[in-house]
Amino acid sequence: TLTTQPITFRPNSVERMRVTNDGFVGIGTTDPEVQLHVKAGDGVTGVIKIEGGKNTVTSVGEINSELQFGSNDGSVGIDGNIGGKISSVTEYDNGAWVGLAFHTYHQSISDLAERVRITHDGKVGIGTDSPDWQLSVGGVANSSIGLKSTAGRNSYIEQGGGGLHIRSSHSEGIAVNYGVGNAGKLGLYKGTSAAVQFYADGDSFI
Repeated sequence: TLTTQPITFRPNSVERMRVTNDGFVGIGTTDPEVQLHVKAGDGVTGVIKIEGGKNTVTSVGEINSELQFGSNDGSVGIDGNIGGKISSVTEYDNGAWVGLAFHTYHQSISDLAERVRITHDGKVGIGTDSPDWQLSVGGVANSSIGLKSTAGRNSYIEQGGGGLHIRSSHSEGIAVNYGVGNAGKLGLYKGTSAAVQFYADGDSFI
C-alpha cells in the first residue's frame, strides 16, 4: 500500500536506520539531510568503511576498493558517467603496500585518468604514479609549480625546454640550462632577455 511514512529498521526495538518518504537514508539519525546520512552517537567517530579486492594480492596495481563520483550529464564519457574517483591501489605484489590514486575526467583527451598519487610511504605524485620525492611533478613536457600570493606577487618553477626556470610574475628570475649547446649556463633574467649569464667554464656576460 502507498504510505507517506518512513521505513524504519529497529533491531531489539531500537531504531538504527530509516528510509524517508523522499528516499533519503539515515543511519544513526531519524532526520537524514542527504541521500545517505551516517551519524554516530556522542563521543563516537562516524566511519564509512569500503573493503574489497582479492583475498591474496598477486600484482602491483590491483584495486582493493574505490569511491566513485558520477555525473548525470551525458558529456561525462564512456566510463558509466564517472567524473572522478579515489582508488585504494596495491603498490607491492603481495599487497603489503597500498596507496591512493585520484582520478579526474577530461573529455576526449584522456577521459577518466589518474592525476595524483599518494604512495604507501607518503610521497605525492602529480602527473606520475611513482613519485621519487615527497612531491614529484611530471607527466607533461614542461612541468611547473606555481606560488600565488594574495598580494599579486606570484612566482613559478618550471622544468622543460632544456632548462630549469625560477621566475616571478614580472618575468625576473633565474634559469639554469642543461640542454645541448647551453649546458652549464646560468642566466639572471629581466623580461625575456638575460641580463647576466654565467658559464661553467668561468666566462660571464652582461
